[in-house]
Amino acid sequence: MKTNFTLLGKLSGLLLVLVLISAAVTHAQTTHNVQVTNNVFTPSVLTINVGDVVEWRNIEGSHNVNGTTSTYPDNPESFGNQVGSGWTYSHTFTTAGTYEYQCDPHAGQGMRGTIEVQSGEDDGKHMLTVQFTGMNPHVGQMLYLSLVEKDSGMEVERTTETVSAEFQVQVSGLETGHSYFVNFFADHNGNGSYDAPPTDHAWQMELDNVTGDETLNFAHNTNFTDIMWQNKLTVQFLGMTPHIGQSLNLWVIDESDGEELFTTEVTVEEEFEIVAYGIETGKSYTIDFYADHNSSGSYDAPPTDHAWRLELNNVAGDTVLNFSHNTNFTDIFNVTSVSDLQLNSFTMYPNPASDKVTLEFDDLNNNVLVRMIDISGKTRSVSQTNIGNRTELDISHLPQGLYFVQLQDGDQLQIRKLIKR
Repeated sequence: MKTNFTLLGKLSGLLLVLVLISAAVTHAQTTHNVQVTNNVFTPSVLTINVGDVVEWRNIEGSHNVNGTTSTYPDNPESFGNQVGSGWTYSHTFTTAGTYEYQCDPHAGQGMRGTIEVQSGEDDGKHMLTVQFTGMNPHVGQMLYLSLVEKDSGMEVERTTETVSAEFQVQVSGLETGHSYFVNFFADHNGNGSYDAPPTDHAWQMELDNVTGDETLNFAHNTNFTDIMWQNKLTVQFLGMTPHIGQSLNLWVIDESDGEELFTTEVTVEEEFEIVAYGIETGKSYTIDFYADHNSSGSYDAPPTDHAWRLELNNVAGDTVLNFSHNTNFTDIFNVTSVSDLQLNSFTMYPNPASDKVTLEFDDLNNNVLVRMIDISGKTRSVSQTNIGNRTELDISHLPQGLYFVQLQDGDQLQIRKLIKR
């Protein structure tokens, strides 16, 4: 049978195709902002979808974006701009893959970034779109948004956008059947950090029993909520090839009181990141970490293990620190030097331990003093015991981290390092 096509039919078909293409492009394009400041891209690691736009805004110093295939041959395509200051540069990513880039003048100082472009295939995660209207009181201010899973309290994603009267924010990571808090605030006083309402204007929305991609509508109001926003510290590790597969322990310590804010143990990859929450604006922190180079399960002063220290001074908000592997080691636990004061044989097991640890020794006097000391040097517990040749310590009440078990027998001391899991 012969089929006749009219011009109107062809035009209608073409129009339909154009509408579908336009709709697809409109749906696919999300703009992700990256701030460019001295020696850092923030965020320096992004996961986006094919068709998304990344916009870099240079707000401090003279920098560029270099993601060319001549510099990074494995990049699926080239992107980048020239060195300068005060610029804005954007690129639309149309090919899935992993893209590396750097600032040429500061690459040696770790100023690098990574963009993971997903093909859009179903990974079981869904998109949240928040539609903002009536945001006139905050036009030009920064809006910070965080997606937090209700059951675990874990943050799934956070992002920042410059406020317009009407705009939208999109974050990925929703899972079917899960429920979430959506926390956000406008930096009303423009200081770059969170202040409880009414200084900054903050809100919380809830999203329950996700079924797929979700949209929430928010109209500006004055029903503020103190969302107790926590600043985020991201430590990005580069060039860690000598330690791949080894354990890396990291501590974030408040310099004002020596308190341990955060500790974790991870398995080293060539490039990876560690995230901690709760760094406070205006405070300073020490970030200590070591790779268990000899795989002993405990810390040994460099060069046996490789240890480093980073300083974070006068926190201004979310912070990214870049660390590139080097041999400028620091003995981060130099208190262990007292272990040179030997007394009779002293062993401890298991190590690491979670609930109890056993001490065994030979020929010690009665009334030996046992101290548990944390990495800041603070004594967490003291016990005096008629010790015999074996005793058991309950450590279940202690937070995870590195401790020192100190035995004092008269004027003799010995210390062993203990990892509490």
